[in-house]
Amino acid sequence: MNDSWKNANIGESEYWQIFTAEAETLKQQEQYMEALYIKHDYYHAPDTSLNMSNLKALDVGGGPVSILLRTNKLRGNQHSGIDVGVVIDPLIITEHQKLRYKYYGLNFIQDQAENINKYFLEKGYFDECFIYNCLQHVENPLKILDRISFVSKKIRIAEPLYIPKDKLHIHTFDENYFNNYFTSDKYQTEYLAIQQIGSCNHYVGIFSVK
Repeated sequence: MNDSWKNANIGESEYWQIFTAEAETLKQQEQYMEALYIKHDYYHAPDTSLNMSNLKALDVGGGPVSILLRTNKLRGNQHSGIDVGVVIDPLIITEHQKLRYKYYGLNFIQDQAENINKYFLEKGYFDECFIYNCLQHVENPLKILDRISFVSKKIRIAEPLYIPKDKLHIHTFDENYFNNYFTSDKYQTEYLAIQQIGSCNHYVGIFSVK
């Protein structure tokens, strides 16, 4: 475990303990959900939104504000809710944030996503995996992509491009980084775009794992 990653994780933990419910955070989260065709109001827009009912869903790097909190059944009566909802993130979250996950029937695993194989051994266990605004903060992006590709049938990804490195962002990516990964024979592309979310362009894709 390298020092730059450990320091970034401490900094991220401190940030999210303060800004969990920040209005700008929630607004940007809506943009990620729209970009990846994830909505909690599926029945109002069935042609442009994922029906989360009875799915096994994994959120990589969702921290204390996972999109799964906004899609599960206790949000309303639009659908029957996620069957299994898991968030994996090494961030230190507060007891209140942990209780929110418990209330919505979601499992928060405080660990690096590189270690998802410690918890789920079955290939294709998850129907959907969501990873957004995450990989610039992690220790080993390629290991995470490999591991989630094993445990997931489908990956929905929205990652910022050309973010300069700093104490919280220890990697920077261009579109070729992800194109080179997802153009292998292991994936079938369902959707691919470079899309502005917030103030920067993102690599946005939906890939089925063969």
